[in-house]
Amino acid sequence: MYGRWLVAGLLSGIWALPVWALDFTEAFHLAKNYDAQVKIAASRAAQDEAGVDVARSRLLPQVSAAAARGKQYTHTKYLSGPYPSRYDEPDTKNWALQVRQGLYRPAEWRSWERAQSLAEASARALDAETATLLARVAKAYLALLEAKSQLKVAEQDVARYAEALRQAQRAFETGLGTRIEIEEAQARLDAAQANVVDWQGQIETGRQDMAALIGQEVNPEDLMPFTEVRGLAHEVLQEPATAWVERMALHNAGLASLKAQLDAAQKQVAVQKAGHLPTVDAVASRTLSRSDSVTTIGEEYLTTNVAVQVSIPLYSGGGVNASVRAALAAQDEAQAQFDGRRRELVTVTTNAYSRVRFGLERVTALDQAMRSAEQALAATRKGVQVGMRNNVDVLNAEQDLAKVQMQWVSAAFELLGSIVELWAATGEVDQALQRLEAVQRQARWDRLDVAEMKGTPR
Repeated sequence: MYGRWLVAGLLSGIWALPVWALDFTEAFHLAKNYDAQVKIAASRAAQDEAGVDVARSRLLPQVSAAAARGKQYTHTKYLSGPYPSRYDEPDTKNWALQVRQGLYRPAEWRSWERAQSLAEASARALDAETATLLARVAKAYLALLEAKSQLKVAEQDVARYAEALRQAQRAFETGLGTRIEIEEAQARLDAAQANVVDWQGQIETGRQDMAALIGQEVNPEDLMPFTEVRGLAHEVLQEPATAWVERMALHNAGLASLKAQLDAAQKQVAVQKAGHLPTVDAVASRTLSRSDSVTTIGEEYLTTNVAVQVSIPLYSGGGVNASVRAALAAQDEAQAQFDGRRRELVTVTTNAYSRVRFGLERVTALDQAMRSAEQALAATRKGVQVGMRNNVDVLNAEQDLAKVQMQWVSAAFELLGSIVELWAATGEVDQALQRLEAVQRQARWDRLDVAEMKGTPR
């Protein structure tokens, strides 16, 4: 029973009973506000969203106005006839107002549609970066929790082997033990102490990894733990792998971003092909000019003009055809990227699902292995009492139990990591945060219940 209570306590965090200051949801939001890649993706999305308005503006009326007022000095000299030279100093004045509305501009329309696709691609790329960040934070968070849990197991081993060493020394002093038993206990203690140092180093590495993600120092004792995760695994496995693959195809943000980029590449082909097509504009203008040239001194003109302008491209040196070929090549590249990423995500999703399924089976099998190790340890201790076993046999049985305990902790955290990876692949970031928050909330209540049972102040 000791082993099962130990690993349950390690996973649910009931041993140290700390006041937790950082749960997974908070860590994720801190990382989201700090992560450079998310900020870059958000800036790119904002740029492309503004690009939609820029492209649309080219389809709206274009209004321009100009005005000028000044003084003109003119000396007129007649080269024939009896006319004397003349000096004029008229005031000049002119203004113009023009309105232009495109009636048929296929390239501009396609450019607007392409800008919309690019904005969609950037928005979904931001979602994809957020899902990737979820997996990164989960990996670092769970690695730090696992290292802390494994350290507790290793410290239990040190305490157990230290007591075994003291017992072996007392038995040797009373003539009931051997030097070999002392050396065996000392060797196990040394190995356990080295294991403690190793996990302490991994905790420090994990602490630095978390700090790099969220932008602030992390105390491992502040991390809120998780309770039993097998319930989450059973929820995941209620649906077959094919259903998760279908959800991935529908909701994966990275795949949706590539699909929007492919759509934008297809529209770019249409933009370039439109270089062969005419454009039609409606133009209306009104101008006033007074003494604005040497032939209109002392005269004022007010002119209104309304027209439909047609521009027909005839030859541009082959540039349009070359642009079309380049756009078609870019379209093929976007199609290949989309197809390749879709196949890759199918593999990622099915592999994550398989890890959840086999991870659950592994945790269940380790439960049974732990029960067997506990029974073997109890039987060995009874064997010592009746003289059929010695202290070395007890040490071996305790080492087997500790090994299973560590394997159980590792398997539990790997199982939870695989579940988060599956959620990230299917783009279910909000659902992942909600479910993990619920599990950690349960861990908080479990902690309070244990504290109450033990009479520990809350």
